[in-house]
Amino acid sequence: MVENHIIDFLYHTARLTELIFPDKRFDNFPHLGVVLRGSLSMPNGYTLEKYVKNFTLGMENTDGKNKERKIIGKYFSRDKMSAHQIPYVQEVSIFSDMREL
Repeated sequence: MVENHIIDFLYHTARLTELIFPDKRFDNFPHLGVVLRGSLSMPNGYTLEKYVKNFTLGMENTDGKNKERKIIGKYFSRDKMSAHQIPYVQEVSIFSDMREL
């Protein structure tokens, strides 16, 4: 499960933008790329990207962060988000010899 401090950080970023530029609409707000290290167990039927987008912007969450998600969604839309996963490597010694990779 992704921690809520991520939601808090994105909310503060979006909210500061609203406070600094109150009358502006940013259609070219930066792309949000989420990188996860290790494994993340997702519910059946979800891809990594769909799960991350639903967690970040989904209003069906019951953690009391719906207001934050609504403001985040104004700046980080689903089509401007992506998610990638860096797999966990248990045997780090393989990095000492690039031929083993």
